[in-house]
Amino acid sequence: MKRKLLVFISSTYIDLKEERQAAVEAVLEAGHIPAGMELFSAGDRSQLETIKKWIDDSDVFLLILGGRYGSIEAVSQKSYIELEYAHAEQQGMRHFALVLNEQFRKSKISILGQDAVEQNNGKKLEDFRAKVLSKMCSLVEDKKDIKLSIYKALKNITDENQEIGWVPKKESVDPSKTSIEFVAMTKEISELHRKIADLQKINASLTSSVAAGGSTTKQLDEFKAVAETLSLIKLVLENKETNALDSFVKYKESFVSGLSSRVSSNELYRHCYASVGPQLVIYGLAEYERVPGLNGQILRTTKLGNQFLAWAVKLIAEGVAKSASS
Repeated sequence: MKRKLLVFISSTYIDLKEERQAAVEAVLEAGHIPAGMELFSAGDRSQLETIKKWIDDSDVFLLILGGRYGSIEAVSQKSYIELEYAHAEQQGMRHFALVLNEQFRKSKISILGQDAVEQNNGKKLEDFRAKVLSKMCSLVEDKKDIKLSIYKALKNITDENQEIGWVPKKESVDPSKTSIEFVAMTKEISELHRKIADLQKINASLTSSVAAGGSTTKQLDEFKAVAETLSLIKLVLENKETNALDSFVKYKESFVSGLSSRVSSNELYRHCYASVGPQLVIYGLAEYERVPGLNGQILRTTKLGNQFLAWAVKLIAEGVAKSASS
């Protein structure tokens, strides 16, 4: 979802009408909302408070500074654009300024004459321009440059501050859909926890049976359950489909002898160690061992794993014998 920014545009009015319009167009084309107070009449004390409120409600402050200082606020004897700029700084707003370079200002004078030149407060304008140039700003040479600078600045702001701005209602997340998705996800997580708990019970039961010695009917039933689960874990070896159970039984000698984590160039070896091995560890049929002097670990069948293999091999042999006699 793209968040929209409210961009407050500050500038003098008479000399920068076209530049303000270019800035408004750039903000809109970038997908954001421009705001400004140029329509307020100068001399109204409530104007400054209203301007400050608009600035506070905005996400970004943009100053365009040309060749005029602008209307003077009676109490401070500073221009409105300087007061607006100072307020944005004091509030810690994300702000940037576009300052017309000398060539741009001269072109404005050739078109507008004295309307593009500060008549009464030249020193204040120069001091303010020096202050702005010492902060985050760009010198621009034409209206096209103004647009490009705004595109770039707004993109940087949105990239670095993805939480600011607002999301249009049609693009916002539907709370009801989010709630439904959350409930479904919660059920799925609960089901996964249940399956994990069942697997842990099977593993604990198998381990206790081995510790007690002998293969009870219960243990054989649990072997069957594990075998069925392993057979459902589909794997691929040498472009052919297989499963964890077939691989465990087929390459039983490798699992009983032990597979080192350091050997990885052989596809069959990687298949046994990295694909089948973790499934066996889950059910306690194999475990990882640290070997002194070896930089790595060994995957080897446990006592339970050896019993499972003996049962599986016997079952397969009985099946083959039965098929041969029929």
